[in-house]
Amino acid sequence: MAGAFYVSQDYLFPESDCRLEALNKAKNIMEAVNKNVNILAERLIDKHYQFVNSDRIITKPDSTDWISELQNKGIYLPISLQAWVEIVGSVNFMGSCPDWHFTGYCFDHSDEDKPLVYTDPLVIEVDKDYILYEFENWEYQIKEYGFDEVGPFKIPIAPDALHKAAVSGGPPYEVTGDQACVDSIVFNERHGFSLIAYLRHALSWGGFPGFELIDDYPHDFVNEMRRSLVNI
Repeated sequence: MAGAFYVSQDYLFPESDCRLEALNKAKNIMEAVNKNVNILAERLIDKHYQFVNSDRIITKPDSTDWISELQNKGIYLPISLQAWVEIVGSVNFMGSCPDWHFTGYCFDHSDEDKPLVYTDPLVIEVDKDYILYEFENWEYQIKEYGFDEVGPFKIPIAPDALHKAAVSGGPPYEVTGDQACVDSIVFNERHGFSLIAYLRHALSWGGFPGFELIDDYPHDFVNEMRRSLVNI
């Protein structure tokens, strides 16, 4: 199936040597990503960035045992996403910087004279209960309309660029969730990147890949944010 890099059924089992090797390599990548997102978070705080959810900037998981629980229900996190969950947790950079000549989010108190720009801040949040809710809804849709109409199950990982700015938009960024795979395309994201490639791209823009589409983006801000980040 298109959209994911699949592996043999051995990857379904925790004791698989192949799976452990792939997971360890993915964790090495996510260790570098983790260093970068923590650097970015510190720099944003220093800039008095207005986070939408200041208590969810970076959230470490208490446990990842639920990943195996989901597998038992037929829900499979790509290995890249599992490594993200185990090493990084969740990240939410939604908000806006007061120094920008525009706003990146529709706050209630936003200055009306500032235009809204879709900065597409880095957000990847993976929640067991929400995944199960979406899975149950998917199962219901399958019963009602059939698989050909609904398609395979996908795991939502972030709002789209418009919703990240508090504007009604399209479907969320998603990854494949129906079969074991090493990495997955991030569905509904404009580039068609894999998850790891998407993270690399987002970090190359200092955590705000939406600036790629903005001619007068704050160059000094982006250059300072991505300065000395670890290569992944």
